[in-house]
Amino acid sequence: MKKQLNKAFTLLEMVFVLMLISLSLILAIPYAHQARVNYESKVMLHNVMQRYEYEYKKRILSEGTVIMEFSKNTVKFKLSASTPAKPEDTYTFPTEARFPVYRSLTLNQSGKSVDPQTIYFETPTRKYFIVFQFVGGGSYKIEEENR
Repeated sequence: MKKQLNKAFTLLEMVFVLMLISLSLILAIPYAHQARVNYESKVMLHNVMQRYEYEYKKRILSEGTVIMEFSKNTVKFKLSASTPAKPEDTYTFPTEARFPVYRSLTLNQSGKSVDPQTIYFETPTRKYFIVFQFVGGGSYKIEEENR
């Protein structure tokens, strides 16, 4: 009679494989979270800048003023300093992303702010510089730096 071999995993092999899988997950989860925060921040920053372009062009065509207020992890578009921003005029970034210096830009009918400014924006792994130049039609540029 032939001896039949048992083709199953031993308990020790199963524990070892599960330990390797859990170690891989423990190491990968923080990187996945940072990647998600960076992606969401970049998309939200793009949305804010599209809204800025819209408001800039709207101010050239009509009277009025709009204030862009950068604080903590939000950007608010307000009609005046005393009126609160509506929920649809508020852009909220992930909590890990932030504007370290609170600033505001005022766009009036000429489309210009008081003076050119640079807004700093930080995520866990990147730092963004939004440079508003206002000379030559309210242009801006976004520079990205890894931390």
